[in-house]
Amino acid sequence: MNENFLTVGQAAKLLDRSAESVRQYERHGKLFAIKAGRGLRLFRASDVQAFAQKQREREKKATR
Repeated sequence: MNENFLTVGQAAKLLDRSAESVRQYERHGKLFAIKAGRGLRLFRASDVQAFAQKQREREKKATR
């Protein structure tokens, strides 16, 4: 199985958020990262995409 991973910056771009927001999501347990050394965090692309979908749904409900 070949999984795709994203850096903090890539995850931030996909989520349309700042890198610091992604780090906060990690600290609060909303996203999980794999520590790859030298402070590099890698996020599973599928996890970030699922989180992005939840965010879009939440924002859509808030505008109703």
